[in-house]
Formats: sequence, C-alpha cells, structure tokens
Amino acid sequence: MIYTIEYYDSNGKLLNNFIDAPMTIKPWNSREITLPHSTQPEDFGANLIVRWKSDQPVNPPLVEVLMVGQVLNRGVSFLTRGCEIKE
Repeated sequence: MIYTIEYYDSNGKLLNNFIDAPMTIKPWNSREITLPHSTQPEDFGANLIVRWKSDQPVNPPLVEVLMVGQVLNRGVSFLTRGCEIKE
C-alpha cells in the first residue's frame, strides 16, 4: 500500500503530497503522476519520496521517473529509477 508520494523542490521544501488517501497498486499495474513545470531557474530538481508498507513480505515498488523537455531546438529526455532509503 502506498500512503504518501511527497514532492520536494531543490531546497528540500515540501511542495505537494500527490495522494489524499492510501492506495493499493496490484501486481503489474502502474500509476502516473505529472509534475508541474517550474518557472524558477534555480529549481532544477524534483525530488519524490514514496512511502509504502505491506502486512506481508513483498517486493518493494518499482518507481521510475521520465523527464522530457526541450533546450533550444533539441529534445531532452532521461529515465531514472528510484532507490530505497532508510529513515
């Protein structure tokens, strides 16, 4: 069960929690979240913390982020995979 998806700016300020209530994502299912485009030139990072728990042994959720943008006349994109952090 996913119970928070927190979005922080480059300075570590919490901007948003993308879910209002815990959600269950079944195996082989996915969810999409679109982050707003920042207009601040110094805000170059989008940091997400996904908190989850399970009452039984399970594999951790796979969290991937796709960034798509444009610089001058060239398209830019990259894919990154989240990693587990200990609190």
